[in-house]
Amino acid sequence: MKIMNVIAAIFFILVLTFPLKADENLTATDMRCEYLKNPLGIDVEQPRFGWVLDSGGQNQEQTAYRILVADSLEELRKNSGNLWDSGKVQSNQSVHIVYAGQKLKSRQQAFWKVRVWDKEGRPSSWSETATWEMALYSSDWQAKWTGTSQTDNPEISNMNPALYFRKTFQLAEPAIKARVYISGLGYYELYINGKKVGDHVLSPNYTNYDRRQSDRMGESRVGNMSTRVLYETFDITPFLHSGENAVAVCLGDGWYFQNEREEDVPYSYDTPRFIAQLELQYEAGSRKTIISDNTWKTSHGPIVQNGIYSGEIYDARLEQQGWNNVGFDDSHWKPAYLVRAPEGKLMAQMSPPDRVIKTIKPVSLSNPEPGVWRYDLGQVISGWARLKVTGPRGAEIKLKFIEQFGFNYGQTDTYILKGKGEEVWEPRFTWHAFRYVDVLDAPFPMTIDNLQGRVVNTDVDSAGEFLCSNHIFNKVLKNYKWTQLGNIHGGVPSDCPHRERRGYTGDG
Repeated sequence: MKIMNVIAAIFFILVLTFPLKADENLTATDMRCEYLKNPLGIDVEQPRFGWVLDSGGQNQEQTAYRILVADSLEELRKNSGNLWDSGKVQSNQSVHIVYAGQKLKSRQQAFWKVRVWDKEGRPSSWSETATWEMALYSSDWQAKWTGTSQTDNPEISNMNPALYFRKTFQLAEPAIKARVYISGLGYYELYINGKKVGDHVLSPNYTNYDRRQSDRMGESRVGNMSTRVLYETFDITPFLHSGENAVAVCLGDGWYFQNEREEDVPYSYDTPRFIAQLELQYEAGSRKTIISDNTWKTSHGPIVQNGIYSGEIYDARLEQQGWNNVGFDDSHWKPAYLVRAPEGKLMAQMSPPDRVIKTIKPVSLSNPEPGVWRYDLGQVISGWARLKVTGPRGAEIKLKFIEQFGFNYGQTDTYILKGKGEEVWEPRFTWHAFRYVDVLDAPFPMTIDNLQGRVVNTDVDSAGEFLCSNHIFNKVLKNYKWTQLGNIHGGVPSDCPHRERRGYTGDG
């Protein structure tokens, strides 16, 4: 007993002489706010934090944490949590930790970091700084849902054309901070001064946007499932400059206006529409807001047909050069209209967007019959094809997408050449599932360099990896992951990426 007391006394003296140092082997990494890394635009008033523990040793664990949240980097560097200091919390929890600080405002930016204690009670160093920015609360929306009068265009009757919108505005000086909050139903692309904003495709992620416009449904509850409409936030500061600026939107039908197949008509909502709010801040502190409303102008363009099942028809002869930039003469465009707001609640999109994940070159090109050029990508992909051709004006090239021979799901895109040098095209508001692409009616012999496959899916992270000595197991896992990714679009796992595309999650 005396020996144990001596040992304890020696240990106590050592602790006082050499205090516990920060454990460099246990650190908090992969900082997440609402599951996202440094998200721009969230509207959760009490967001949840999470992190991953990283240790150079074995059998280590977190026993406590402390979170600091500040309204500036300067405050955080002083280890001041002027928005929230959780204090030291005895807990091994590292996910779903709810913010409990000062009430957060629309547009507010916050910075945070965390330190953890290991099983010996040693504190880690502070983590790297992470950040998030609040989006708009409901009361801060000034923008109006905007669309068209639906006047028939004789050139595109019986078609579903994409809609084009634009507006110009003046800036006396460059903005030091600029954000856009935007949604377009069913899909949208945003341009500022001729450049596309963001690398998202098939945006926004789809939901039960609205009350459906038909009562012809076997299940009555389906007609009243409006939940939410997702909007996205982008930093547009680099896109703007002093003087005249232009903002433009291209709208596709997506799931919102679904009338291609008789079975889908009851599930359609309404004609395409968008909402956008640009907020600019100047160095002196003043602000400027540009909103979607009936001061915008609208027209049609080269996307004369777009549907998620039937594909796209693009007539390059109808392109209006510079339509999304300053200096364009839009005097022949019509005024946009204010339209009915969807019944779904407007909420920030928190799920990952769709992106072009990779580009695949065909493994072979054959000419199985006259007028048919068959590209084989070597594997089934979900996405679309990028076409690169040179040919006469008005030549019409059809792309038929085939998963396996003997099954035809009507997946077809059409490109009509403008006849001005090399033309590069890929669709915007559709996707297909295919291994083979049959190119029909090409006015010249195709080469293997005329077409590429573009792999598209929701850009989800991989949670882990598996590898073993059995190549069959490895192949099964690879095929499973490829199948799952090909089935995820719009943030929703679906049953198949060509025929049905609905969120049954059956294949999962």
